[in-house]
Amino acid sequence: MTTVQHLTARAAASRPVRAIVALWDSIHEPRVKKVIYAVTYLIATGIGAVTLYRPPTSIETPLGPTLTTVWGALILAGALAALVAVFPGWWWLERVGIISVAAGALIYFGVVVTLHMQSQPESSRLTQAGVILGFAWAGSAARLWEIRGFTFEPRGR
Repeated sequence: MTTVQHLTARAAASRPVRAIVALWDSIHEPRVKKVIYAVTYLIATGIGAVTLYRPPTSIETPLGPTLTTVWGALILAGALAALVAVFPGWWWLERVGIISVAAGALIYFGVVVTLHMQSQPESSRLTQAGVILGFAWAGSAARLWEIRGFTFEPRGR
């Protein structure tokens, strides 16, 4: 390989790296937190989509498909809204999305607790209920508290 070919190949290989660095630099601080929130909203989007596409039959059957569709749609729509809003700092939209996800999670929590109370003594849904309450609700509350009071993210914060 000649020097020119080597330099050309090296420059071509560095383009994706430069693009990634430019993308990273375009995210306002705190970058790591925003990426973590975006990944969280992406996961919630997947949860909502899977719930609508293939509802959990152990929950859907006893209570009917309508309730499962409602909480799945709330999670999906809210997660998409929050995902769209997190990087540009549209806190009003992110709050709407978080509240929608939290409402869907609350319905899901109610379903899980109801099924737990109706189940056999040797069966438990308390782990599901704890995960929903501990992560979905506590995480939502923490982010809502963090972005309270502003419509848009203040720059230089």
